[in-house]
Amino acid sequence: MRTAFSAAALALTLTVTPALAQDKKPQAKQEQDDSNIVVVGAKGVPPKTAKRFVRQISSSVEGQLARFAEPICPIVAGLGPDAAKAIEARLRAVALDAGAKVGELGCQPNIALMVAHDADDFVVALRKSFPGFFGNLDTRNLRKALSEGPVHAWSTIEVRDELGNRADSDDDGVKYVSRWGASNITMATQQVTVKSIVVIDDKAVVGKSVVQIADYVAMRTLAGARPPKDGANVDSIITLFDKDTSFTDPELTALDQGFLQGLYKSRPDVNAIKQKGEVARQIIRNTRDEAAASKP
Repeated sequence: MRTAFSAAALALTLTVTPALAQDKKPQAKQEQDDSNIVVVGAKGVPPKTAKRFVRQISSSVEGQLARFAEPICPIVAGLGPDAAKAIEARLRAVALDAGAKVGELGCQPNIALMVAHDADDFVVALRKSFPGFFGNLDTRNLRKALSEGPVHAWSTIEVRDELGNRADSDDDGVKYVSRWGASNITMATQQVTVKSIVVIDDKAVVGKSVVQIADYVAMRTLAGARPPKDGANVDSIITLFDKDTSFTDPELTALDQGFLQGLYKSRPDVNAIKQKGEVARQIIRNTRDEAAASKP
C-alpha cells in the first residue's frame, strides 16, 4: 500500500496547513470557558440518549461492527510535513486510548488521509488509476465513496472466524469461515477492518485544527463511524465537516471517546446489538466521569 499511496500522493496539487498544529493526549474535554461547558448531569447521559447516539453514527457489516484487529499504521498526504506528522501522532494516541493496537513507526500503512485540491475529481481519478485502494467495496459502498462532497471515506472489511483466522478458499474459489468455538451467545464470524481511507477537500480543512482533523479521521477509520442521516445534530466530531454544523469542540467529545473505547472493549464475535450495547454503556461511563470531574 505504501508504494501505491506514494504514487497517489503525487497527484495532490495543493499543500494546506491547518490553522493549528497540536499533538495532545486524548482526554474527555479540554478546559474551556464556562460559557462553553455542556452540563450532561452527574450521572452522565441517559441510556436512551447513549443508545440513540450509537444508532445514529454506527454502521454494521453483515450484522456486526467492524474494527481493526492488526496494529493501525496511519499515513497522511496533502498537508505540510509538520501537520502531517502531528495528525499521524494524534491518530496513534487516539487508537491507543481506545484500546486498539498501534504499529511501529515505518510500518505498512493501513489508514490513509489524503487532502486533495478537488476531492471529488481526485477520488474518481484514484479509482481509475489505483482500483486496489477501493478493495472489495460492493456497489452501494462504492457509490457512497464516490459521491460528491468535501469528505470521501471508505474501508476494506474482511470476514474472519471468531478466533480471528482468515477465511480459507475451497477448490471452487469461494471463501469459507471455519466454525470452532462459537456458541449460542457468540457468532462464527467477526468483521475486521483491513484498511481505511479518507479523502478531504483542501477547502474544507481550512480553519480546522490538526487535532480536529485527526480525531475526525479516527472516528471514520477506527470505528467506521458515519455522520448522522438527515443532518441530525449530535455532540460528535463526526459532524465536523457537515454542512451547517454547529460543532465547535476542539477534539473528540466524551461520547466519541466512549464510542471508540466501547467498540474496542466489546467482543468482536458477537452481533451488532450486543456490541452497540457495550458501546452505549461505555459512553454512559465516560460522560458520568466527565460530569463528576467538572463539578466544583
